[in-house]
Amino acid sequence: MYGWAGQRIKVYLTEGKIVKEPLSEEMRLNYLGGRGFNSKTLFDDVKPGIDPLGPDNVVMVGVGPLNGTAVPASARWTATAKSTVAVPGGLGDGNGGGDFSTELKFAGYDQIVFYGRSPKPVYLWVHDDHVEMRDASGIWGKTTLETNYKLWEELGDRDIRVLCIGPAGENRVRMSKVFVNITRTGGKGGMGAVLGSKNVKAVAVRGTGSVKIARPTATCLRASCVSKVNSLPFQWASLTRNPAIHSGTTRGSQASTSLRCTRCSRFGGRGATSRSAPATRRASLVGPLPTRAFRRGSYRWIPDRGLLSTHSAMRWSAPGSRTAIRRSSNG
Repeated sequence: MYGWAGQRIKVYLTEGKIVKEPLSEEMRLNYLGGRGFNSKTLFDDVKPGIDPLGPDNVVMVGVGPLNGTAVPASARWTATAKSTVAVPGGLGDGNGGGDFSTELKFAGYDQIVFYGRSPKPVYLWVHDDHVEMRDASGIWGKTTLETNYKLWEELGDRDIRVLCIGPAGENRVRMSKVFVNITRTGGKGGMGAVLGSKNVKAVAVRGTGSVKIARPTATCLRASCVSKVNSLPFQWASLTRNPAIHSGTTRGSQASTSLRCTRCSRFGGRGATSRSAPATRRASLVGPLPTRAFRRGSYRWIPDRGLLSTHSAMRWSAPGSRTAIRRSSNG
């Protein structure tokens, strides 16, 4: 089976039972990706008229066939349930990035589905074939940042990837989000509130496997061509060669969000990133650089202190690049 991991996990919280189920051929062929899986599961398993924050709602996390491969922008996951906001009572999808999706594929799963409601706070621990529910009373009430550090400490592995909710989700705030990699969120549909209503604090995943690719060489070549973005009116290569952002780009972070201008007050000014400024200006004119809460697609100017100067370089790796290439295989 290429692309898919081939299994999904069903967690029956009320009964405290976990079931592993093979991914059917119908699901693989007819419902592409995490959102397709989730929409089909929601349609089949959720009855009309239920309370989105009641035990009869079903919440799930799904990933797609490109997760864990070298294909750019493939590190996405989707959390789905009956929505608490936006379209009340309709399909709610929270889609986010980070490498939780990649780790879930490496562990051997395409989807996790939660049914019912746990009588006490729990989190799900997935380590390849080992899947168990654990007591979450020690992390209940913690922020998402604190939850990540607590689980890393408890499970003894910083490579574990955590999907979790914070106090807002625990208290069923209807617009609350699901967080991954501390900063990545599935922001739509109130998925944090639905997980909180089920007393599920987090899902911690560690995978040591890989994703099977039918034609790995051709896939990597195509992925490399897409990454160059040669068709755009500016060259990303001029950004990735710049020493100021080299650390971020080689670790997989997007060049457009890894810029560091520590001395220049305007694009084209002298300073640490002056060589990348012309390309950055062209990028800003095209409009793919979200700013001001996505109300604009370009930067009018850069403050004297610099864009992202307090963060220097991005240190969160995008798994669709180096990590995925290292782990992808044809068998």
